[in-house]
Amino acid sequence: MSTIRYPASNDLRDLVRFSEKDGTIWLGESRMVLMHTSALGSLRKELVGSVGKEHARRLLTRMGYAAGARDAELAKRIRGERSLTDAFFTGPQLHMLEGIVRVTPISLSMDIEKGHFAGAKAQAGK
Repeated sequence: MSTIRYPASNDLRDLVRFSEKDGTIWLGESRMVLMHTSALGSLRKELVGSVGKEHARRLLTRMGYAAGARDAELAKRIRGERSLTDAFFTGPQLHMLEGIVRVTPISLSMDIEKGHFAGAKAQAGK
């Protein structure tokens, strides 16, 4: 069982806005889309069928990288002045808020000056 606790996520949850008036969802300043996972699965299947497994993997990896870069910008803006651990945990907390995956931290050790990072997690709900 994990003894590591996430910081409160109110600061992140407060960034989510739904606008019925214009049919938009926002996370901070980024427009978001609420989509069925089965639709994403169909997209992946179509990509693999159309362009092949390797090219589909490259495209989906680029998409994931772009999403991660946006989340990192948001994390820096929202928690950049907090502790290193709080700032680091913004990523997993955003992934859970976005419905991507549930992450349970098991262990975490970081030392920027020494260039050291070690962490372990348990994932559920992919």
